[in-house]
Amino acid sequence: MKKLTLTLLLLTVVFTTIWAQKRWTDSVYVDHIKTVLMYPSNAPLDAPLPPPIIALGGGESLILKFDDLAYDAADYQIELIHCDADWEVSKLKATDYLTEFNQFRINQYEYSINTRIPYVHYTFRLPNLLVSGNYILKAYQNSNPEDVLFTKRFMIFEPRVSAQAQIIAPNKTSLRLSHQQVNVEVYYPNFEVINPQENLKISIRQNQRWDNAKKLISPTFAREDRKLLEFRAFEDELTFPAGNEFRFVDLRTVNFKSRNVADIIIEEEQVMALVARSKARGQQAFAENLDINGQYVIQNRERGNSQLESEYVYTTFELEAPKGQYQLLGALSNWGSMTEATLKTDPNDGVHYTELLLKQGWYDFIFEAVKAGTSLEGNFFQTENEYDIIIYYRDFGGRYDQIIGYTRINPNQRRLN
Repeated sequence: MKKLTLTLLLLTVVFTTIWAQKRWTDSVYVDHIKTVLMYPSNAPLDAPLPPPIIALGGGESLILKFDDLAYDAADYQIELIHCDADWEVSKLKATDYLTEFNQFRINQYEYSINTRIPYVHYTFRLPNLLVSGNYILKAYQNSNPEDVLFTKRFMIFEPRVSAQAQIIAPNKTSLRLSHQQVNVEVYYPNFEVINPQENLKISIRQNQRWDNAKKLISPTFAREDRKLLEFRAFEDELTFPAGNEFRFVDLRTVNFKSRNVADIIIEEEQVMALVARSKARGQQAFAENLDINGQYVIQNRERGNSQLESEYVYTTFELEAPKGQYQLLGALSNWGSMTEATLKTDPNDGVHYTELLLKQGWYDFIFEAVKAGTSLEGNFFQTENEYDIIIYYRDFGGRYDQIIGYTRINPNQRRLN
């Protein structure tokens, strides 16, 4: 009996650890929650949304929006959790970064209007925070913090240092045509950096992705006379696969087949769309295309309120490619972390496919072969990508990682038409 009790205890610890590690990402844990968005309060909703990062005390706030595919509003709460640079829970208590009790009810909601699939649209404005750093927003229900709906990452930064970044061809000859190297310079004329090798960390993201982010710890050169730190690659530690321009599907209307929509079927209780079949293009020449770097925009062309009057559409994606395992990538699938991101194979014709329930809008996407080294979309240095540079600092004896600088390069400010 003692052995059984010990085994159960160990299993409980293991499952608890796995859950704790899993939830500090951008994840949705229930099927009825859709279209979770967080963005700065001054961002226009008719353009690709910037990442959820704002300056500490800058007068701006973050907005959270999501839909619940339900007929009635529910009792949902929010908890904010401070994390270190590696997205593990920091040593700070809630009273260190909040002036309020760390349980916020979501009181602002609206019902969808004349949609085939009804939903409740929730909005929450995050409170002001007292310290910078990485944060997790955890949404849960029934006043039970373990009954989690979704988690969402966001960041608060202090403009203490400035950074400049440049995209160049990699030093390694074999990567020059397929990868992009990001060199970073950090200027700190008004901030004391005593030991940058120990106290400073930098994260670089491509297209708002965390799954392939680069972490830099030691600067290549430190120029104390100029208050400058340089991060330059000698191997490939600062290089990213350049990828290809994103594919897209225009779901802003369900009244006719828009761009890259092969078919639309409207029934009394649902709308279905078939995206034009995609083919592998890794061996094709590069073709420039103005995309939105893997993001999506919620819009519809027929009705005035895109947030409340947009339909949810059962959207099927198809890929014609050799036998293998493939994923659908982009913000629409949370960069492959959703179950629906994995493509199935039709045994009759060998076509790979998956289906997502998407709110009307414009969606960027690409496909990726699960098998490493398989070229499906291709990698071209000319591809336009967006990069975030996030600078963390922990002082000697400090209890948390500050974000002391942030910059974003090559942002695509395209508005859809």
